[in-house]
Amino acid sequence: MAYTHGQGQILMLTTGGLPAIQSHATTAAARFRHVFANDVVVRAVAIIPLTTKAGAPAFSFRTTATHGAASVSGNEFSRVTVTTAATRRAYIRKGLNVTVSAGSECVAQVKTAATGVRVSAILYVEHKPYNWVNQTQVTLVTT
Repeated sequence: MAYTHGQGQILMLTTGGLPAIQSHATTAAARFRHVFANDVVVRAVAIIPLTTKAGAPAFSFRTTATHGAASVSGNEFSRVTVTTAATRRAYIRKGLNVTVSAGSECVAQVKTAATGVRVSAILYVEHKPYNWVNQTQVTLVTT
């Protein structure tokens, strides 16, 4: 039987559209976001340091039904702590099975700051078959 679901790797972006952030702040600017157009299952998450600095930032991966919310709390499904910021090393949490509905947002938020550590965040997802029925967060257009 053929495997019919698509799997993918998503580089999360900041609110400003950047693929990396400094992990020295825990403000709204210190988070990555990604909104999904269809249902997905998050299978793994990763934090990749882009600089070599002392520090151990921690990132909380969460889901929220409100795109662009000023503050995101609750719904944490994974946390990744960088033990030593070293380039060419990925900190991956695998074995997840978190369903994110279409129109919902995944957020990777700095929980423990570390000065000078610049990182990227990645989601490893499996796309569920398209199902546009009863999607309250999605607006279908016909033209």
